[in-house]
Amino acid sequence: MPTDPAAEANEAIRAFMRRRAGRPLWPDERAEYEQLLEALGHSHPQGRRRGSLGRF
Repeated sequence: MPTDPAAEANEAIRAFMRRRAGRPLWPDERAEYEQLLEALGHSHPQGRRRGSLGRF
């Protein structure tokens, strides 16, 4: 059974943020978060979506 890349990327982002609950991202974590967002964007049917880290 094929997996859903968007669901996998979304879960990876959720797990990443759960491990960091209650504190801001450190610089190296910010880079990892950007990579996770990029993976989510590439898994979307319309290709890469633009986004921002907002307050992070």
